[in-house]
Amino acid sequence: MFDAKKVCDECVAWIRDFFEENGKNCNAVVGISGGKDSSVAAAVCAKALGKDRVIGVLMPCGVQSDIDAAYTLVNHLGIKYYVVNIKDAVEGVKNSMPEELELTSQSLTNLPARIRMTTLYAVSQSLNGRVVNTCNLREGSDCQRAPHSDAGQHELQRGGQYSGYNRSDPGPQRRNPGGPGAGRLSGHRFIGHYEGSVCELHR
Repeated sequence: MFDAKKVCDECVAWIRDFFEENGKNCNAVVGISGGKDSSVAAAVCAKALGKDRVIGVLMPCGVQSDIDAAYTLVNHLGIKYYVVNIKDAVEGVKNSMPEELELTSQSLTNLPARIRMTTLYAVSQSLNGRVVNTCNLREGSDCQRAPHSDAGQHELQRGGQYSGYNRSDPGPQRRNPGGPGAGRLSGHRFIGHYEGSVCELHR
């Protein structure tokens, strides 16, 4: 039987150890959608590091119908947060494309996620942070194939510097269905092996 408390306690200890070795006194920067993935990641980081070292970034693209869930989360956790509406950035990229270049439907779908990733980079670099990956197991294969997509798993952001990081021990695996905007707000992974569950922050 999956022991949620045991796994959570292990994650908390692991996150503390990681930051002690790789980002002492740094902040955890989490893209917040209000879905299960970002909610679990933010909550566990707050438990591990304290709410003062967790920063949420809400990134709607225009009007987000379920953004109240994101506000509820950050207020419940008591973490500092910023709201960055990416609509102008998305439209700016689309409008800057040459007329003869027609973006595919896949490109249009992925563009907001990549701009959110870039936004998380900027916030993290400006606030001495580490970007938390919130991509869940369901999205794993897609994120592995596209290293600069939601998970951006091949690099670790350290206040603007990038270095490889990948634990060999995946830990217990457990699928967790996504919630509102699931997987849309993920940045570079900073914790562990990609095959882990969202409850383990991908240990």
